[in-house]
Amino acid sequence: MNFLSLGAEPRRIAVLNSMHPTTPDRAACATSIRSLCLRAGVAACIALALPVAAQTQQSSQTGKTERIADFPDSFPIHMPLTVQGEGPWYRLPLPLAIRWQAAHADLRDLRVFNAEGEALAYGFVQARARQLREEHQHAVKWFPLRGPADASGKQPGISVQRSGDGTLIQVVPDQPAPVEKTVVRGWLLDTSGIAAPLQKLSLDWQGNAEGFQRFRVEASDDLQQWRSWGDGQVARLSFEGERIERREIELPGSRARYLRLTWETPREAPTLTQAVLTSTSNNEILPPLEWSDMIQAERNGDEYQVSLPRSTVLERVRVSVYQPNTLAPVSLFMLDAGNSTTGTTSNTRRDARRPPSWNPIATGLLYRLMQDGKEIRNSELELPMVPIKDLKLRVDGRGGGLGDPVSFRVAARGMEMVFLARGTPPYTLAMGRAVTQDKQLPLAVLVPGYEPDRLTTMGTAQASAPVVSTVPRQTPAPSNHWKKLGLWAVLLLGVGLLGLMAASLLKGQRKAQEPK
Repeated sequence: MNFLSLGAEPRRIAVLNSMHPTTPDRAACATSIRSLCLRAGVAACIALALPVAAQTQQSSQTGKTERIADFPDSFPIHMPLTVQGEGPWYRLPLPLAIRWQAAHADLRDLRVFNAEGEALAYGFVQARARQLREEHQHAVKWFPLRGPADASGKQPGISVQRSGDGTLIQVVPDQPAPVEKTVVRGWLLDTSGIAAPLQKLSLDWQGNAEGFQRFRVEASDDLQQWRSWGDGQVARLSFEGERIERREIELPGSRARYLRLTWETPREAPTLTQAVLTSTSNNEILPPLEWSDMIQAERNGDEYQVSLPRSTVLERVRVSVYQPNTLAPVSLFMLDAGNSTTGTTSNTRRDARRPPSWNPIATGLLYRLMQDGKEIRNSELELPMVPIKDLKLRVDGRGGGLGDPVSFRVAARGMEMVFLARGTPPYTLAMGRAVTQDKQLPLAVLVPGYEPDRLTTMGTAQASAPVVSTVPRQTPAPSNHWKKLGLWAVLLLGVGLLGLMAASLLKGQRKAQEPK
């Protein structure tokens, strides 16, 4: 036997074993290979997901841009505008007939374009009540206040006689004295017929008394309790044929039934020939109501229902009463279309939609009757200041009903659009696009230094009859949905392969751990 050959045999076996690993080594090697494949699969899925995410984001941005961009051809309804007056701001009235053609109740789809197709800046103005200050002049009666000539600083006592409405008839001293020992110390003005606050007093007196005349002014409502309204002074000066007069004094702007004027110096007051008071009143003037055209109602027994083109904040409804001698008690309802409500309790959280329901909003009596040879009529009902789209009128049949046909007219306060003219006229009002954004500006931004009075100095615009656009709308770019679907398919396929590889890896690990 060759021992050298025997010594080399182990080395050869070791080499062969390294070329053909044992079972544990093969399991470890398979695990490493599967781990590498798993990592490669994750990397492949990420590489596939990135293009999909980028494509989705790009499509989202593109769709957003398409929604925001405004082009005249993308609005189906166009109304040519004629402008008058001084710009660059113009007021455009928006009657119900125009508002109801908008695609949105909040008028977000309204735009004004110039001849170049550029969208102009705009804002809305809701009609508001305005305060009107009016002045009224009243010529009043006056009565002399007589007292002793030497009773300086003491108010003369008086006795009065009044009519049923409080108007003074006569004023006499409470302690008569010889006429030669009394003088006219002042005057009592009867202002009981003036209900508004008193602002000014204008006096005129005989020309003999010249110079400055100073007196105290006091007010009372019962001729017993007097409150001071300060001092007054009038003047009349003549020199070389010229005359200077001051005949008016300011009052505190309060109400009083009587005024007492007591002269200080000279003791005897001048003889009055005229006393005129100026009062002021602040009246709230509501903007005029805008009435819709007649809307035919659908009858169902004793109920009449009408649906408006758009939800609108309404103030009044007028129901047609055609037949004479009609008397109908009625109730008016509005449709509450339901809304999503989210309620949270200790055990559950729900989001339920309330079913539509008819809610009562007004009751009244509609009639058209003849009385004393004249026709009296009531055909209107007041509405709450809430958005209304559907109305239902229920008639009490005991009155005989309203008869047919029955139609409605509704009224709302006016609304205007203010836009900043730019570019070349003519200008066009466009509306009716379903997908759009609200781009109105607050008036304080649209009109720097805005004050409500500035509206009266702006130019005006008038909309002509609507024109439905016949120009083809801009079509969007060809859809790339198939690309996104393909990318998602590849991504899902990669995820599936990844799952299979993970399952195979787990199966191999379990076999490697099983005891031999």
